[in-house]
Amino acid sequence: MAIALAIAPFVFLNGNHDPANLPQSAWVQAAGFAFAAWRLWRRTSPGASALDLPLAALIGWGLASVGWAHSRSEAIPVAVHWAGCGAWFVAVSRSGARPADARLLAVALFASGAAVAALGLAQHVLGFAVVYQAFPPAATFVHKNIAAQYVMATLPLGLAALAAWPRVIRVTPAAAACVVAAALMALFLAVTRTRSAWAAVAVESWSSRGSSCAKGVGASRGPGSSPWSCWRRRPARSPPRRAPGRVGSGCRGRREDGRPRRPSRASITARPSG
Repeated sequence: MAIALAIAPFVFLNGNHDPANLPQSAWVQAAGFAFAAWRLWRRTSPGASALDLPLAALIGWGLASVGWAHSRSEAIPVAVHWAGCGAWFVAVSRSGARPADARLLAVALFASGAAVAALGLAQHVLGFAVVYQAFPPAATFVHKNIAAQYVMATLPLGLAALAAWPRVIRVTPAAAACVVAAALMALFLAVTRTRSAWAAVAVESWSSRGSSCAKGVGASRGPGSSPWSCWRRRPARSPPRRAPGRVGSGCRGRREDGRPRRPSRASITARPSG
């Protein structure tokens, strides 16, 4: 599944009237239906996810919205693509229960986004014109805005490895490759000058900062802490109150440094003579 999703952006037909959208959509839909059927056939029970009902309602509403379209030729491809996305959710949610599976899928998609960014930069800098481009640099998406959207969507999958930013990050080949790939993707987003992608990246950065901060706050304050506690201004702590010395008749009391306080002359009671 990870390989099938990673190579989806590179399914391209130069001679077709729709060189990018049509072949890529057909690839995603066919692979989604195939993997969903395979996962459901391998499982004894279909299983359940907390997102099953909301996504089913969303897809059902999408299918109903094109049900009364005047042109069936335009409504059917949209409905099939909605159903294909639902099939992918079924396939991934029923097979990515282990963290290692989810990490593999995220790394594959991040590498795919980095490859798209590298191809777009090659088109922009070197004039690499193997695939058709209507608005360069578009990589394999014909239009630069669509390519920027894909790179923007896959960029956080690699930056998720840096979620524990307060910890000491070790320099490893995998971490160095992740940083280089993220830099290429950020440079490609800057070159495309797609403002909507810039805004989305800003929201993603803010959200990832909030999730990592909430993780740290939750670990230090307990499970009931708020994720917004990192941005709240902490109230100034008032200095601790010092316990007043016990001074009274016949009691010397103690000073702030702990040593005994000498009684004043006014507190000394004169004893009667004789």
